[in-house]
Amino acid sequence: MTAYLPDYEKSGDVYAQLSEHTADALRNAKRVEQYHLQNSGNKPFGIAVNPFTDIYQLVESLL
Repeated sequence: MTAYLPDYEKSGDVYAQLSEHTADALRNAKRVEQYHLQNSGNKPFGIAVNPFTDIYQLVESLL
């Protein structure tokens, strides 16, 4: 992890360093979801669809 975040500490707060990438992360998560919807069928996808998470919906609701 220190290759990506040089000041990383396991117990530290890295949100300040990562927050500027939130919009990119949300956009990427939606793109992956659309890919799986087009190629794998309907939600819930199940364990065969990897990688996938819809946690972006929670993040959007908290913003």
